[in-house]
Amino acid sequence: MRLIESVGRKLIDVAEHAGAEDGFHPTKVPRLIGIEYRATEWSVVMVIEHLASFNDDVLKIIRSLQQGLEPRGSIQMSDYNPTENTTWDAVGDFRKSVDELSWLISGDAPLTSNAMFRHPWYGALTAHQWLCCVALHQYAHLRHVRKIVAVLGVT
Repeated sequence: MRLIESVGRKLIDVAEHAGAEDGFHPTKVPRLIGIEYRATEWSVVMVIEHLASFNDDVLKIIRSLQQGLEPRGSIQMSDYNPTENTTWDAVGDFRKSVDELSWLISGDAPLTSNAMFRHPWYGALTAHQWLCCVALHQYAHLRHVRKIVAVLGVT
């Protein structure tokens, strides 16, 4: 959880540092490990919107798994493409998603249930494994947004 919170703060810092002028500029960057090709032309705020949306769905998945319930349906990565009209609200939404994950984990419900839900790349995951997935996902996108601002020349 500390990694999710720490990387979350760093992602917000990069977005705020890029600001309104550069934060919304879609920028072509080389593909990085853990980042799909479709994301190589996103802006910083588009990445943040993507993370907020993904985190919100993972929160729902973890809540179900903590109760021993296996959610129905499946995750499609294309469901997490940012919109073309991304707004600065995405930064607040992302901050809220990190806060909710933190609150969820600090609660009484355990992460030790055997219930699982399928990730499209990694297969069936428990609540604890989904939480680890969030941490790795955010870290991959931290490298991503840092590459975007480097290409933009934001100092």
